[in-house]
Amino acid sequence: MPAMAPSHAHVQPAELTIYSDCQSAVRTARANIAATQDPTNGATHFNFRNGPSQAAFEGHPIRTSVGPLVNSYPTVVLPATNIYANTYQ
Repeated sequence: MPAMAPSHAHVQPAELTIYSDCQSAVRTARANIAATQDPTNGATHFNFRNGPSQAAFEGHPIRTSVGPLVNSYPTVVLPATNIYANTYQ
């Protein structure tokens, strides 16, 4: 049987603020779900774009766009800057 993830996070002191911010974002997302609020406007697909493209993704119209963002894992296709996270339906 594969190893399971630990049931409790062991957060390094230098990362406590980031960890706390993530926990807060999860609580907010759960509250939005409970209140039937959908920040994606019914989106069913997600894609990172190199630039502020509003074009459809695989035939799906855009719903939301966030950016520009900094990409911490740049590639040839998605450079380190000017990345947009888009949702589509």
